[in-house]
Amino acid sequence: MKWTALLTALALSMPAGGTERPEFEITVAQEVGAKAGDATLHFDLSYNGQQPVRIRASSVPGTQDTAIWILAERFLDIGSSTRGDCPRLKEIIFIDDGKLGSTTIHPGQHIKQSIKLSDRYSNTAQVVGKCDTVVFWSYKPDKETGDSQRVSGAILLPGAH
Repeated sequence: MKWTALLTALALSMPAGGTERPEFEITVAQEVGAKAGDATLHFDLSYNGQQPVRIRASSVPGTQDTAIWILAERFLDIGSSTRGDCPRLKEIIFIDDGKLGSTTIHPGQHIKQSIKLSDRYSNTAQVVGKCDTVVFWSYKPDKETGDSQRVSGAILLPGAH
């Protein structure tokens, strides 16, 4: 993994400036089962707008499995002796057809989604809890009218040291 990719992703999660709260915000909590070699990320999307907004069902977390995009990558410590024991995560390819329709999100409303890494990667038992793993995530609500800003970030799942 290149440092520029990591820094770019982390920079995307930082506010662009100003003191105004973004329209949509996401907080992420992690639950790592190191012995089981798996992790679950719990996403909590909050809507901070002043008026209700309609978004397409295909971009509602918890309704559409792929509404929140994730990419997990082992984070190698260049000087570590366990470097060779950390294989790349192997993505599971699956079809997640977009849901039809729209839903209304109200001011202050929270929408939650949990993503289990073993549902997206086939070899989590070889990596999670053993190697530092960085999970990048991104979400952009598909509003019926107007545009919305992308919300992105990264979270570290620590390995054994």
